[in-house]
Amino acid sequence: ETEGKLKSKRDTPEQRGVKWLQFSLGAYDVALCTYSMFDKTKFRRESYDKFAAKHIGDEADIYEKIRQAEKAGKSTQKLIAQKEVLDSKISSMLLPPKNRRIFDKGVTWESIGVDLLMVDEAQNYKNLFMPKTDFTAPPKFLGVGKPSKGSFNLDIRCQLVRELAQRKYKGNNIFLLSATPAKNSPMEFYNLIQYMDPNIFRRYGIRTSGDFFQKFLEIENDVFYTSTMNVQEYPQVKQFKNLDEFREILNRYANFQVLETITEKYPEIADKMQVPIPEPKRVEIEASEKQMELISDILERMQLDPDDKE
Repeated sequence: ETEGKLKSKRDTPEQRGVKWLQFSLGAYDVALCTYSMFDKTKFRRESYDKFAAKHIGDEADIYEKIRQAEKAGKSTQKLIAQKEVLDSKISSMLLPPKNRRIFDKGVTWESIGVDLLMVDEAQNYKNLFMPKTDFTAPPKFLGVGKPSKGSFNLDIRCQLVRELAQRKYKGNNIFLLSATPAKNSPMEFYNLIQYMDPNIFRRYGIRTSGDFFQKFLEIENDVFYTSTMNVQEYPQVKQFKNLDEFREILNRYANFQVLETITEKYPEIADKMQVPIPEPKRVEIEASEKQMELISDILERMQLDPDDKE
């Protein structure tokens, strides 16, 4: 007990291995896992090789570049070295830190036999692919960041669940739940849909995150004001394009619901749902003399008239 709160003991690798074995034998139908559980269970080498091929071959296009170089009689030494660097990065993304690299005993993810995976708060896994652009720095307002260890660990396990579910049920059985699936950019949807089925966008001729970026996002160099009001020129996402086509793809694989549509479909739960009603209030605060000086300075740098109320 800590400060009046009960804290359960963490399972040992042996205890987790026993629970996973019981799950695989049918003693349990459902297992609830925290975000940190995934990298505690090993997977087989052939699963890693297939996963790495997807990231190296499809996203980085290394294998195709090697084939083209060999066909042209050019040296492939640099490309092979680049492949090895990527392979090492992928491996490090999937493994836990060395100080806690102790895996569940006696099981692999494949031997457990997970044939359905439902992920809550799926927006936490949006950083799977970062598209390559012609700019030296990643554009601002792209909506996604550098690939994360959590996203990679979810992705390889989704790959294995899809393979098993396809054999058993002819479906992928990956379901993502989120109240905020995308707040900034269509790129977030691209990455989330990869977990459900990486072939979805390929059917529309979009093979990589770079292809998606080129088709649906427009980037320009523009002035950017830093937090210290220094002016920098930086590539930024200026607008989205081909949105009708994007929505058509998205609506085939995503189901968007709000409170009204849920209670209309399931009236028996309407009275049980306690949703607070917002009461908007406007509070006007008069700026101090110092604040007005700062505002005027910012507007002057932005070449705006401080007396222009529009």
